Amino acid sequence: MKDDNWMPRRVRMPVLVLWSVIVGLALVSAHGASSSAESNLTTVDTRAVITGTLTGQVQGNGGPVANAQVRVKGTGFAANTDSSGAFALNDVPAGLGYVVTVAAAGFASKQVPGVTVSAGTTDMGTITLAPVSGPCRLVALAPDVNPSVTTVEVGGTAYRYYVVLNSAGQPQGGVAVAAQVSGGNTIPQAGDVSAYWPGQTAGISDADGVVRVSIPASALGAVGFAQTVELSVAGQVQQTFQGQPVPRQYDQVWKQKLGGGVSVGQLLTAEADTSAESDLRHQMSNGTVAGESISRVRQAKLKGGVGLDVGASFAAKLSAGAGVSVGTTLSSTYSFHPDTTDAGENAMKLYVDLGNVLSGLPGPANAFYTFAETTIETSFLGPNLADVEADVQAGLYADATLDLGLPLGKHADIGVEGSASASADAIYGYEQTFGGANESASVRGLAATVTADLSAQAGFTSPGGSVPNKLAYSLFSVGLAAEQTVNPDIS
Repeated sequence: MKDDNWMPRRVRMPVLVLWSVIVGLALVSAHGASSSAESNLTTVDTRAVITGTLTGQVQGNGGPVANAQVRVKGTGFAANTDSSGAFALNDVPAGLGYVVTVAAAGFASKQVPGVTVSAGTTDMGTITLAPVSGPCRLVALAPDVNPSVTTVEVGGTAYRYYVVLNSAGQPQGGVAVAAQVSGGNTIPQAGDVSAYWPGQTAGISDADGVVRVSIPASALGAVGFAQTVELSVAGQVQQTFQGQPVPRQYDQVWKQKLGGGVSVGQLLTAEADTSAESDLRHQMSNGTVAGESISRVRQAKLKGGVGLDVGASFAAKLSAGAGVSVGTTLSSTYSFHPDTTDAGENAMKLYVDLGNVLSGLPGPANAFYTFAETTIETSFLGPNLADVEADVQAGLYADATLDLGLPLGKHADIGVEGSASASADAIYGYEQTFGGANESASVRGLAATVTADLSAQAGFTSPGGSVPNKLAYSLFSVGLAAEQTVNPDIS
């Protein structure tokens, strides 16, 4: 539980998950040389499971209890009772040992353990709540997770968390907490319903007494001015805090990447891949460019293993391989003034953004970039350097490729190729940041990657040749990369 506007400092997130899509052209020769372009997207995976419905009735003081909150503890499955005290929890995954909690204003919360959910409907019967008398109190959590001043970006919503206690000092569920700008309008809570928060509705305490208070930026007025917000229970103000809207912040990103590789061998295989990537990023604040940074990333990887053809026919071929790999990643980030008209600084931007990619091309561009990097770069780019990170990765990989092709003649064929690969790597890295937040960290961790690719291809056999050169267009490539750092040493 935390303020949704809280953001960690940038060193390295303990868990990093990336979804990516690759669309590009690849030129594949008989020796397997290739190049590709990459961009990012986010995707969601869903799974079908057996579900059931829990029903029952909540009573108290000899009659039905309306608007009681019934929830499967630790999940997002929740419902309120109707005027007859009846409830239904739909689509709960089948399983054993569920705990169902019931909370209502004026009654002690109750837990029903050992609930089994199976396909169809399971009736829990009557759940009776004991009445509680006396006023409730709204107090801070221990430890208190709320900041001294809650800030919220324009167009967003921040949250604060408290606990409601009854007269006996026990957590009390089902209690409404009202929010209001001091001397101003009420801040509605009822419309803020989230499946990710067990209490479901903001402003209503759950069976553990915990209540989430919603603070939209639109309720706080103009940017830069703090407002006092009052929280009340049964019309009595019990907590106050400061809330302040701040400009909306986000990044605009432009990327370009050039990569290539060579592979040789049939039964015993060896492969070398390298890539150069540039990342131009504008930090936006309230629609205005507030900062600019350019990152350049270079990667190299060597793989060695065993590959074999699993099966082949007139129009299909399946191959697979496995082995070991080792790779390195070096990234540098430079900060620039976004609105500069200085010709020298703009030349530095162009050099950093495009030069790293051009260095992957043979010829004069590569030679010039190499010369500039090794002889004069440190003298004119040193003050702009904000961050340097280096990683070494070593691990295992496995891959498989299915090639469906149709020969059209002696010198041409066309087909579709699908491939999948997975790898697990041990990582050791070092990162150094500069400027006001000067700090360093060495990181040890584990990484896993899974990719899938589908491409259309056409092959052309040169006169006198026996193996066609293939021009392939990647229809899609989706991958997952997860990195878990362990025992980071930070100095």
